Amino acid sequence: MCAQNAIPSDTSGFDRSSWNGLQLFAWVFLRDRALVHSYGEQDTRGSYRGDFQHPGGTRVYGDGKEWVFPPVAGEAAGKIELTARATYAAHHGEPPSLFPTITLAEVDVINHLQRNEITASGFENGRSAREKLDAAHWVDLVFDDSCTKAIPRDGIEGHPATWTGLAFDREEILRCWPNPQRAGGTKPGPRPETFEQVKRDMLRTLDEGNLTADQLAAEKQEALAITHGVSRETVRKARTAALSEFKLRQTPTRKK
Repeated sequence: MCAQNAIPSDTSGFDRSSWNGLQLFAWVFLRDRALVHSYGEQDTRGSYRGDFQHPGGTRVYGDGKEWVFPPVAGEAAGKIELTARATYAAHHGEPPSLFPTITLAEVDVINHLQRNEITASGFENGRSAREKLDAAHWVDLVFDDSCTKAIPRDGIEGHPATWTGLAFDREEILRCWPNPQRAGGTKPGPRPETFEQVKRDMLRTLDEGNLTADQLAAEKQEALAITHGVSRETVRKARTAALSEFKLRQTPTRKK
């Protein structure tokens, strides 16, 4: 269970009992222990204090573009840097990311949060007391680009809260996304799910707008199998069923 007040500061980096959002995504997306450790310098309100460094200098190439990242002390990293690191690794023979995109990694994290398999705490709308986010909160929330805040999804009506200073239980994270070096050489990732569970997860992803039907249909089976921790055959059947059910929901009923 995450702390209800300040994040414990008895240890730092990878061994800290509570991880911030950057640490969570550095582990889920890249399984990079050193990066998780470097992202561990965070105060109780979620202000990242580490130096903004990048692999191989300040230039990272990917998707036909040149990404330039000058090191800026005190600037938050986030999804862009994690994607750049994954692209750099893929082009230089280093261990690849565990998901095809950071978006799919986020979908998997939110699925685990909605199933209460990992828990989070944070500060609601800038309040001073740390509170636990229930699983139901994550129906309306996504991570911002810095990975340190939970913000309302696009299209949510009303005035849902923004949560800052997110903290996650390290042991829960490592249980859901094991260290590949300690997993007997098997592919790391979420624990195996049944066909029905994978279908439900895909439908929730479509219903909440994380992916469109076309985007889900275009995803490679290998990538989805890693995301959901199942065989390609299971994920193929689950995707077909989810897309079919989602299409039926979107089809207007004709009046007789």
